[in-house]
Amino acid sequence: MAKRVTGAATKDVECGEIAERLRKHARTRWPICTEVVVKASRGAFYLAARVDGHEDPIEMCRVRELGSADLWEFGFFSAAGERYELNILPSGSPYGTLEECFDCAAIVHLSNVPTMDFATYLKMQRRAGRRKSSGKGGR
Repeated sequence: MAKRVTGAATKDVECGEIAERLRKHARTRWPICTEVVVKASRGAFYLAARVDGHEDPIEMCRVRELGSADLWEFGFFSAAGERYELNILPSGSPYGTLEECFDCAAIVHLSNVPTMDFATYLKMQRRAGRRKSSGKGGR
């Protein structure tokens, strides 16, 4: 198992460096993403994406550095559960690069945004969360 690095966020990596690295990546892979928002808390970085013309960023995932700038633990943001859950990347591993973590979350959180208006997308996320918390799954 990979070793977790502890510190204010992590010792060697700062939010600005992560945001810049992912901005460069998002420009080529996710043109709908106009800004990558990175916040640090309790040894983890929380990634969100802004979409042009909309105020609120879309929460996407949580990552933790595991001793290397290229090895990160992946926690997917579940809109239905309104929490971050450890998850597996498409490679089959729970660990990957920042870009792999961002892409995995973006496939789910950003892929449907261009096909509907953003307010509808947010309403769908909130409804899914209410259904789960009230115990009503399905439709």
